[in-house]
Amino acid sequence: MRSHRRHAFALVLVLGIGAFLAQVAGVGTTSSSPTPAAKPAGTRLATLPGAAVPDIGSTKLAASSLQAHAGDVLRMRAVAKVAAGAVGRSGAAQVVCGIRYSRAGDASWSLGDPYETVVLKRGGHDTVTIERSFDAPASDTYRMSTACHVASPTNGATVTATGTMQVEAGLPAGAATPIG
Repeated sequence: MRSHRRHAFALVLVLGIGAFLAQVAGVGTTSSSPTPAAKPAGTRLATLPGAAVPDIGSTKLAASSLQAHAGDVLRMRAVAKVAAGAVGRSGAAQVVCGIRYSRAGDASWSLGDPYETVVLKRGGHDTVTIERSFDAPASDTYRMSTACHVASPTNGATVTATGTMQVEAGLPAGAATPIG
């Protein structure tokens, strides 16, 4: 009999220590207030007073690159989600978003910078979508990026953004083949 009591006592003691350690480690506990899913914070945009198109000083939100052959059709799609916090005394912020793209083998090559301009009031938000395509002039690596900046006011505006950049080679299914 004495042996059974000793075994039972040792078992209860081991189970008690295990339960205590599990509580200390947080196993099996529930939080009294569930944590909400975190929203993507976004990146604060640079301020470039009066800059009408994205340039080297604009904030890069996303980037992509693609190796293409001469004559390939490259389709670009940039999406920027912008949100204004403070907008300064003017009551609105002018935001410029666009696609910057280049060739690895020719740094001066460009067809311009496709861009869109939006005006945001305090607490306002908008989604800017830009789609462009071009024929690759040479076999090379092509780089694209989604970029935005605050063009006005000169100071006092706080605008954040998130973005994506997609690029694909070739025409979409069902598209007419250009004659050239």
